Amino acid sequence: MKFPSKLLLVLGLLPALVSALPAASADAVIARARAYLGSDKSLEAIRSIHYVGTIELRDDRGKIVPEASGTLEMIVQQPAQHLNIRTTDRMRETVGLDDLSGWQQVETLQAPLQRGMVILPPAQLRRLQAVTFENLAFYRGIEARGGRLELRGESTIDGKTVVAVAFVHSPDLVFVRYFDKATGRLIMSEDPVGGQVREEGEVVVNGVRFPQRMRSAGRTQDGKPYTVTISFEKITVNETFPDERFAAPLSSAK
Repeated sequence: MKFPSKLLLVLGLLPALVSALPAASADAVIARARAYLGSDKSLEAIRSIHYVGTIELRDDRGKIVPEASGTLEMIVQQPAQHLNIRTTDRMRETVGLDDLSGWQQVETLQAPLQRGMVILPPAQLRRLQAVTFENLAFYRGIEARGGRLELRGESTIDGKTVVAVAFVHSPDLVFVRYFDKATGRLIMSEDPVGGQVREEGEVVVNGVRFPQRMRSAGRTQDGKPYTVTISFEKITVNETFPDERFAAPLSSAK
């Protein structure tokens, strides 16, 4: 079939025109990711999230590490409060954030008087503040706290085309998230220390999608691999928690 010369000219220009189209912006990727989770109205209505579940750590041989596995409770509350309680057969570890103050307490359950509390050093405090923000912001608003978004291109994970967006809080505090290009669903995250986290399943609470499980993999200081699985048994939003819940137990402070 013979094409008119003008049509041939247009067809010949198509590759150049397509290559000149701008790539999807980070803001566009975030808009799709938020739409997957829920409406802007539903997301912006969330003031607190209360997770209750279990945490299971397995070593490089696939065996459960009992001293690091047990129950988990996590609370995040606007604007910058966080409480994370991990309880095993022997101990309870609590990490708290009350805006500009972060702390960690470890208790020996068999000997209640044996407990130690420390104030988090600046680097750990900044990371906990960033994690708290990330849990409540639903991918939006990092610029207001001095951070920025970076679009890091496309790749393939689990057979899906994903778009990577970096959430840069500071040069040494970066979260990279990989979103399904077609749906906006979060496929994988990389935390600032190199751990990879994948979300599985979903629970819808107040019109917002939350994961049922989170699986992460990493390596110990001596290079051995390990995996962590967090399973949520209950997720509640918009409870109101008193400020004292997040304050450091000053009577134990060192």
